[in-house]
Amino acid sequence: MEQITIKSSHPMPEEDFAKVKLFNDKSKNLWSHWEYLNIKFPSHQAVSRDDSGKVSGDSVNIGEHTYKGLLLDFRVFTADKEPIYFNRIAKIVGRYFRDDRVVLILNDLKNNWKEAGLLNDFCGYSADDVINILFNSKYFHVDEEKHKLHEEMKGKVSDELITDMLLNTVYDRIRVIRHLSWFTEELTISNQEIKLPKNWVDELAEKEEQAKITERRWKLEQAQNEEQLNREEVHEEFNRTKSFSKEVIDRVRLFMYLHGATPEEIAEKTEGLTVADATGIVNNINIEDYSRCSETYKVI
Repeated sequence: MEQITIKSSHPMPEEDFAKVKLFNDKSKNLWSHWEYLNIKFPSHQAVSRDDSGKVSGDSVNIGEHTYKGLLLDFRVFTADKEPIYFNRIAKIVGRYFRDDRVVLILNDLKNNWKEAGLLNDFCGYSADDVINILFNSKYFHVDEEKHKLHEEMKGKVSDELITDMLLNTVYDRIRVIRHLSWFTEELTISNQEIKLPKNWVDELAEKEEQAKITERRWKLEQAQNEEQLNREEVHEEFNRTKSFSKEVIDRVRLFMYLHGATPEEIAEKTEGLTVADATGIVNNINIEDYSRCSETYKVI
């Protein structure tokens, strides 16, 4: 795999380096624990809702005592008061490595962290909801509010599927942790460099560029639609208040296209025509011309 080496923008002090190093050490232990458990998710997970709206489906069918130790190892990465909380370490890395490519990767990792879990959205929960409710009502604490939320969850989702929701979420976040650890594993206090996979960076850069193009096109289309709407509103208002002979309109058109005259100049050269009248006729003519060519107009 082709790699990109990124040097730090400015030196990382010992205190922050120690947190990154601890994060990496704990990450290796966490991944080793996951591999040891050899948890297998169903290859095709079928879920359904009954008439009451409760969700159930295939599950990993594993006893909670088997994986509770894994949750304990994982907990230090997801509790925001812990020194190696994932978002804290990502922020530290971003503080000292300000290269645009690092920003792309870190944003992608943070998004994957936030969106972790295969079934959460379908069941009406976010990744943080699943972890906070279950960690603080079933596995590590007995928080009364979280206990009520857990009971509410059990009314919406079968017990087996709740286990799957949690383990899917934890697994997705373990992978995010492992990626950040891999990027920073060769970082030392004397050699402050991290590595990124080039294909991942290139893919994210392409997606970002496509998103910018799409946004620019959308803004242009919105501006064109708004301009057309404004023109039509002026056109309608003008038609409600004034009507002019074909001779006057042709005269204005002649001044516009042959002489490039402004409404002020047209009014000055046309007897009985005010600047407001000339402006209305000019807008009217522009709308008619715009409408004739709109079918072939393309946004690039």
